[in-house]
Amino acid sequence: MVYHLILSTAVLSSAGGVVVDEAAHESIENLSIYERFYTDFDISYTRVYRDLSPLPDPFVIVESKDEDRFVQQGNKYHFEHKSIRKGYNGVVTDYEYYTAFDGKTTKISAPGHVNVHEDPVADMYRFRAHNVLCPTPRLVALSEWLIDPAITRRTKNPEYDYSVSFGAREIVEGEDCVKLIVQYRRKKKIRTSYEVWLSVHKSYLPVQMKCFEASTSETHPQYVAVVKEFQELSDGVWFPKFAESKSYDRVLLRKGVLKEKLYESFTLNSLTSTSHPDSFFRTIKTPPQYIEYIFKNGKIIKSQVHADQNTGPLKSGPGLMVAAIACTTIVILYFGIYRRNTRHIKDACSADKPMCII
Repeated sequence: MVYHLILSTAVLSSAGGVVVDEAAHESIENLSIYERFYTDFDISYTRVYRDLSPLPDPFVIVESKDEDRFVQQGNKYHFEHKSIRKGYNGVVTDYEYYTAFDGKTTKISAPGHVNVHEDPVADMYRFRAHNVLCPTPRLVALSEWLIDPAITRRTKNPEYDYSVSFGAREIVEGEDCVKLIVQYRRKKKIRTSYEVWLSVHKSYLPVQMKCFEASTSETHPQYVAVVKEFQELSDGVWFPKFAESKSYDRVLLRKGVLKEKLYESFTLNSLTSTSHPDSFFRTIKTPPQYIEYIFKNGKIIKSQVHADQNTGPLKSGPGLMVAAIACTTIVILYFGIYRRNTRHIKDACSADKPMCII
């Protein structure tokens, strides 16, 4: 079903420095409707990331291959992540983690520890088909971010203004698309802008996305992403099957020289409808030895070691402190690796741009 647009340029809202014209709002509403159709599916996909001009740093990841599986069934989900990363010095490392949410309790397993949240927590691993082209991981639906950028931790600064406008109805990659223009201003000067093309006949999935930065180049995008192929799961529910993105060297781009710096691809491996028992969303793969932390309201209320028979539950005092330090160290190392692996985000949109999540 295709929802018809009201193609006018009237300003719909301008509260809080956000301006969305009526035609753009209609497109975003259509996008929001289709996003709700993605409730029951089992998808496996591969992401490949390459740094084409890495710094001579042994900690820099020059290539990574992530093989993921995400299952959503109603408000339940299951996620499996396996990654092979190659460093600048040639060292290859493997990393994996798992998460499951049964509608009430969230369980997360990573090397060395397992976190069990007795109350639901925000899902940062959820696969969102409409976010595949986004240059940064979106913790919310694309429609929510478009209509309210503050929801993704946008800096609350009165000097900043944000607008979304309807650009045109165009054919891109053979798809009939509506084009939205997202502009981010500071002191009335455009700092960052996005152009997004949404497919009218394929669930309003993004077909192409470009990111411009005025400080780098106003004529050539610093980031370009495009979906080359789609796959239909059921009537009216489409997924991207293959997509790729490129980022350009910002220093050379300022001089008018185009040089690819970062490349990333998305490949859909399998896609089916799902019908799993509830137990599937309660179990995760755990490490051979690990520390288990029980959380409630964001706080650790219990912890214990799962190891050999000579190791009992952790007791209060130094033991618990050591466990907390170990968990903190693991989290810091993980997110340190994650941030290094997403340096291309900073190249696509610099860190001082509140619209970017790093």
